[in-house]
Formats: sequence, C-alpha cells, structure tokens
Amino acid sequence: MKALPDWAKNPNRTTVLYNGMIHPLIPYGIRGRILVSGRATPGAAYAYRTRFPDMIRNGREDWAQGDFPFFSCSWRHTRRSSPSRRKARGPNARGAALTSEHCPNTAMAVITDTAARKSIHPKQKEPVGGRLALAARAIAYDEKIVYRGPVYRSVAFKGTVRSGVRQRRRGMVANDGDLKGFANRRRGPQVPQAVATVVGDRVVVSSPDVPKPVAVRYGWGRIAPS
Repeated sequence: MKALPDWAKNPNRTTVLYNGMIHPLIPYGIRGRILVSGRATPGAAYAYRTRFPDMIRNGREDWAQGDFPFFSCSWRHTRRSSPSRRKARGPNARGAALTSEHCPNTAMAVITDTAARKSIHPKQKEPVGGRLALAARAIAYDEKIVYRGPVYRSVAFKGTVRSGVRQRRRGMVANDGDLKGFANRRRGPQVPQAVATVVGDRVVVSSPDVPKPVAVRYGWGRIAPS
C-alpha cells in the first residue's frame, strides 16, 4: 500500500482546502459568502492583514460576479495575551481580521462574547447567526438597519486618567453597567484593568493605577462570558 502524500496528511497545507472545497463550487452562482476564519491565524496575524483581503479579492475574481458581499467573524482567543504589542497573538489576530472591512461590501461580526470559557467555538449559536444575518440584510439586501456595533475611530487623553474611544454611530448604551475588557496602557510590562463607561458617543476609560496612560486596550486578555 502506497504511503499518503504529505498534503493528504495535513488538510491545512497551502491550497489543499481551497482546491478541495472552494474551487469545485466556482461554476455555481453566488449571492454572498460567510467565512468563519482565524482560529489558526494568531501566529501569523501580521501576515493575515494582507492575506485576508487578498483572499476576498481572489474569491471575487474566481466567480467573476463583481464585489459580492463577504462576511466574517472576529474570533476570541483562549490564551492570556502578552503585554507586548508584537507578541499578543489573540488581539493581533482580531485586529488583522478587521482589515477585511477595507474591501467593499464586507462586514465582520464580533462574536467574542459567545464562546465557552475554554473554547474558541461559539457556545451560543443564535447570536452569531443573528449578527451575520443583520450584515447580510444591510449589505446584500440593502435594508436600512444598524448591523454593526461601535468601531474605534480615535483616542484622546484628557486630564490624568481619562481616555475616550469614539464610535461611528450615536446612541451607544451599556445594558449591564460598566463595560468589560478595557485597560489603560502605561509604560512597562503590566497593563492594569480599567473602568470603562459610556459618555455620549465615547467610551471613557479610567484607572487609578495609570495616572498617565499611553494607550487604551480592549479585549487584550481572555474574553469569555461568565
């Protein structure tokens, strides 16, 4: 019996999944595409910033049906992130996934709150489908609805411990008290957690342990529901 070739032993090798599962679909019509991607990406997050948009463009070229809608999800990472910006695999992977929105007719559903504590897979399936469906209704079917949450635009440091993150739309609310997952970055290895509240169209982040913050972080450590 002949031994299996290397590609048959590892379906995640370059081109194997594409040739086996995507390319055979190209003759069929397409209205849009949803991709749940990134679980194996943290170690190559910076390369993913260009690979992901390239993949979207490549798929559209393959089908030759214009810029059809393309939707993706932002995965959570189960490991504790390094304080170093370059070594923080999970946050860098999520940031890289957001580059997909630089392409036209794309949207990313944030699902970091739907996974089990020790798994990247969504324990709650309905919110994931619901958020992707909102994006499809807005982009693929031109419904005038809100289909995404707040997105970072700018930061401003005022006073000693306050910083703000602006959102794209007005009307932001926090249903369960203070926001979770924010931290004020100071110089040094430690990143103390901070209190984050909604004030108008901004998120105001403060920490008594960081009198002179140099950055604001969100979702830097593990993100998991209780």
